[in-house]
Amino acid sequence: MVVYMYEEWFEKKLLKKYNINQVIQTDRSIEITLPEEISSNIKGDKLLIEAMNLSRSFNIKYVNKKISILLYTKDLSKHFIFYIVTLLEKIL
Repeated sequence: MVVYMYEEWFEKKLLKKYNINQVIQTDRSIEITLPEEISSNIKGDKLLIEAMNLSRSFNIKYVNKKISILLYTKDLSKHFIFYIVTLLEKIL
């Protein structure tokens, strides 16, 4: 039930609030690309530190003025949605 609540929070609140429309999920990872206007207001060092404090399974890229956050979902101690929501709440 808690996972479902986090998924709803992610889909209905975070994605819409920050106009995030690129989310790619596979059986091994989830990748979120932040819009250019959001990406330009995020400090890269803070993002990297927050991501690494949550999990070493994060990979951060900056391509075409957009930040892409990749989380490898295998071998995580909790459902991936907890990591994604926590990171987005801290940086946005």
